[in-house]
Amino acid sequence: MFFRLVVFLFLISCNSPENKKKSKDNEALKKESNLKSINRNDPENLYKNVQNSIKKNDHLSAINGLEMLLDIDPDNIKFYLELSEVYFDHLQAKETYLSFSADSSRKQYFEDCLWKVNNYLQTGVSLDPENYKTFFLIGKSYLLRGENEDAIKNFNQSLKIEFDQEETHMLLGFAYKAVKKYNDAIFCFKNAVNIEPQYFEAHMQLAEIFNFLDDEISVVHYENALELEPDNKLALFGKAWFYHKQKEWDQAIESYYNLLDVDYTHADANYNLGSIHLELNNYDMARNHFADVISTYSEHYKAYYAKGHCNEVLGNVKQAEVDYKRAIEIYPGYKNALEALRRLQNNNKKYNK
Repeated sequence: MFFRLVVFLFLISCNSPENKKKSKDNEALKKESNLKSINRNDPENLYKNVQNSIKKNDHLSAINGLEMLLDIDPDNIKFYLELSEVYFDHLQAKETYLSFSADSSRKQYFEDCLWKVNNYLQTGVSLDPENYKTFFLIGKSYLLRGENEDAIKNFNQSLKIEFDQEETHMLLGFAYKAVKKYNDAIFCFKNAVNIEPQYFEAHMQLAEIFNFLDDEISVVHYENALELEPDNKLALFGKAWFYHKQKEWDQAIESYYNLLDVDYTHADANYNLGSIHLELNNYDMARNHFADVISTYSEHYKAYYAKGHCNEVLGNVKQAEVDYKRAIEIYPGYKNALEALRRLQNNNKKYNK
């Protein structure tokens, strides 16, 4: 859930000229609901329909049904909380970040939904100021909008009421991380793991933040994560990258090969292995890995340049020229390839005649 949530942690801009587009878009999305007319005098049956819609991931039908239930019983905090949660599920399932950013009316719709959620939850607070879940959901709505300080305030209020909430600690840690309060973030991620030792995302966040801080404890947290998900490519790559940054070549090579055992086409693993072998002057091995990158990602101009460098060192001048030219063809402004090709041609004038 957490990584799916992360892609939505951006600040949505609102522009008034888009109101007409927004209303049309909202109407179109409303039409997606297949909730049939329900007798408002039968709230029990209506609620059953809502639960069925939730099970089917039919979020719009569930939203419509819960809004009807609020009209019937406006003082029932359960409906405010469930409505907010369904809105979150709807936004996270409906579109990706790129879809929202490419369509301004959808972006506006996203923002409107979050403000609705916030209003529902503020009503929830007025009904029950000691409900920890309400403050958690308010914090989540602020986090989704990138308003991290408000998210931190509400997550802390939720934890003050009920401490044993691993997801709240997790998202609070993410909010602290976003404002670069790394020690506070680490404390929160550790709390999440202490409450739920099987919490993969919390182990990963600890691994990533310690990796960023160049702390070797990062490896321990990657290994903890890999015990839970042995084939997780993010964890395998993160562990390898930590060793790579520290220039612990043997461990880095072994870790990258562990990743290639899971995904032999992994371009970043192959490229980084090529880079390490360049450092170690193993030009044949390096060239092979750069060639593997190109076989997966044919537009990787840096891999063409690096492969050309290997060929040049190994005396294969003709192929080196081909590689440099291909790098320039993909990215005409690539300075390294331009300079390498110029040097190669100047040093091999006989070859060019």
